[in-house]
Amino acid sequence: MDDKASMRRFAIIADDLTGAMDTGVAFARIGLSTIIALGNEVAPDAGAVVISTDSRADDPETAYGKARKAADEVIGLYVYKKIDSTLRGNIGSELRAVIDALHIDKAIICPAFPANKRTVVDGKLLVENTPVNETYFACDAISPVAEAHIPTLLRSQGGFRVGGIDLKGVKKGPSYIARQILESEQRVIVADAVEQVHLRYIAEALAMGSSSWLPCGSGGLASELPVAFGYRVTDVKPAEPIMSRNPVLLVIGSRNDATARQLKKAEARFNLPVISVEPSEFASRRGRTARMNQLAREVGNRIRCGTSVVITSTLSSYVPALKGSTARVLAGIAARATARWEIAGVVLSGGDIARATCQALGVTGMRIVEEVQPGVVVGETIGSAKEGMRVVTKAGGFGNDDAIVDAICYLTGSE
Repeated sequence: MDDKASMRRFAIIADDLTGAMDTGVAFARIGLSTIIALGNEVAPDAGAVVISTDSRADDPETAYGKARKAADEVIGLYVYKKIDSTLRGNIGSELRAVIDALHIDKAIICPAFPANKRTVVDGKLLVENTPVNETYFACDAISPVAEAHIPTLLRSQGGFRVGGIDLKGVKKGPSYIARQILESEQRVIVADAVEQVHLRYIAEALAMGSSSWLPCGSGGLASELPVAFGYRVTDVKPAEPIMSRNPVLLVIGSRNDATARQLKKAEARFNLPVISVEPSEFASRRGRTARMNQLAREVGNRIRCGTSVVITSTLSSYVPALKGSTARVLAGIAARATARWEIAGVVLSGGDIARATCQALGVTGMRIVEEVQPGVVVGETIGSAKEGMRVVTKAGGFGNDDAIVDAICYLTGSE
């Protein structure tokens, strides 16, 4: 670590918990204590402070208020505004909030995440080379994506005048990028990137520039920032491996096709019992608690017998009006089922599911540890009866078909 990095403290503002995890891991990887606060207080002594505003599904005004409050809490730190790698959520209003709070001169936007097949070309966000608004994410259950062209999206959501650095310019390297940012008449600049090296150039350009330049992107750009500021990954010892005979609890709520494939592969590999939750069963308060208790006993009995088990709504019918309550139902079942029994850890998929489950378990924070796959992240719980329990989180679209299999193997120490 050089002098440029020695006094640097970072803050990450994300709009959901899985995004906070997959971005924060970049800072944990270089040895910084990286803490996500799930309560009311940020971690004051952390080398990297991570805040999830849980605002992806909010209206723009509410999202602005949450992001503004988060930015006010980390004034004085080097802030990274995490946005979704498929452009879901209130990107423009939250960016506006952080710019207003921190008096930002320039914001540099690049949500590319090549390891998960997200790229930016001519200002458009592509998923596997297809404009994001022509993919599954156009029908996302919580935040459907209607626009792939990032400057157009930012103009409509935040009223920004937007500049750009195309791929040809990015390939010219950090000095050229920094000069383009400095000389741009626009306050917000979108940069192209299709390979990780392009994100490295952008990060190095940011490190050359002013502290009032705001980086804004996904876990892809975040992974390059610590090294750009002088930290070295080789300085860090790997986390101690886990060897546990206890079962794993999986709470899976993402409706992404990738998660469904991952779940089915894990089910076949480990002969996992799958407890499918039908949201319509919980539409009425009448009988809700009794049904949750019944399912929790079923899950708990599996855990008691040493069997890993899945609680999921992924394979159930989708009821839009019940999306919030479904997360709370899954979380409540998980909390009841694990109250009496030891588990090796928890696998959570879906940002709303991850947050609701942590709350139900009484978790007040998460210490980020490492990655199982790009975007599939391990944390340790803080402030609950299961202090130090390891939790693996993943966004619905992240990971290859073995992502959930690998998460279970990680938590149990199996091959």
